[in-house]
Amino acid sequence: DIIEAVDDRDVENIYELFYYISAQLHELPPLRISREGRKVEITWPEEPKNAATFFDGIDFKVSNMVAAVYPDSYAEKIGILPGDVITAIDGSNTATYEEVASSLKQSVADTITVSWTRDGQKHEGSFTPAVIGISPKGAHWLRKLGFTDACRVGCLKAWDFTMEVYSIITKALSGQSGIAKVVGGPVTIARASYQVAAQRSPTQFMLFLAIISINLGIVNLLPIPILDGGHLAVFTLEKLKGSPLSLKTQVAVQYVGLALILALFLFITYQDILRIFQ
Repeated sequence: DIIEAVDDRDVENIYELFYYISAQLHELPPLRISREGRKVEITWPEEPKNAATFFDGIDFKVSNMVAAVYPDSYAEKIGILPGDVITAIDGSNTATYEEVASSLKQSVADTITVSWTRDGQKHEGSFTPAVIGISPKGAHWLRKLGFTDACRVGCLKAWDFTMEVYSIITKALSGQSGIAKVVGGPVTIARASYQVAAQRSPTQFMLFLAIISINLGIVNLLPIPILDGGHLAVFTLEKLKGSPLSLKTQVAVQYVGLALILALFLFITYQDILRIFQ
């Protein structure tokens, strides 16, 4: 299937698809797809919890259509334009960008022949092995947003991250195996912070900090004594009860909460250390 549009919004790449689903999560219009030459409209049997869950279990193939051609590249010199479809490399048919990249890497000839189509017409050119200079359909791209749109997208992303944390907590409470492999503590956070700060841009580092803050905020609101969520739970109980808890009960609750936090901290730190030596 080729996902072509979300209602009347044309989808050019996977990032636009993710954005459109996030933006209309609670009033999702139908997906318009192409299947074996036929146009098909698919309605949603139920709304996904967040945009990320829609992509679970789907393996996307990157199109062999060219999204951009770099200036002064060999692709430009042999006449490739954005929108062209790369159909073959040295006579080997290519249906996806992965096949284009693989064929280029495997070629050992002095020159490489590239075949492509444009508006139904076939074209061909050759070049000496080098960086071909094309960007696949669906490659990473950036879009500048105004203040209002940036706030809206930021809130949507924060909600998606929140739902991811909620999903992990739910799976952990239900006893699902493998959860320990996807959670990290102070050691993992420190290592990841160093890697992101050293290898990524300041903007990506700020996004990483935001994700950590969301995680800590959600954990802090869990109804565990000592945490803020535990205090809220006690205040709610006292409100329903009509009187404060006894000092003895409050102390016992605090000790239980402290024991739970220490046990969780030790377990996660142990998993962090194991992860270092794996």
